[in-house]
Amino acid sequence: MEQTQKKQTLAILEVLLKGYQTGNFAPVYPLLAEDCTWQSEWVDEPVEGKEAVMAYYEKKGSITRNSKTSSLHYFLVELTELATLG
Repeated sequence: MEQTQKKQTLAILEVLLKGYQTGNFAPVYPLLAEDCTWQSEWVDEPVEGKEAVMAYYEKKGSITRNSKTSSLHYFLVELTELATLG
């Protein structure tokens, strides 16, 4: 992975971490491509398309805001999954 790509990946991860901390994933949405796909061990089928991924994170944000458990664990799991992609 080249240096520019590493910086972009770290910037995205920072935005995601903030989302997991606050339950607000809206800052992630401008970073998504229209044809993006989200796949995680937490979802049965890949989530395809920007609108569907945004809906997924809206639901996740609502759950995060209403949960008494730390969502940092879920972020770390998804971070691990992202790390295996590169």
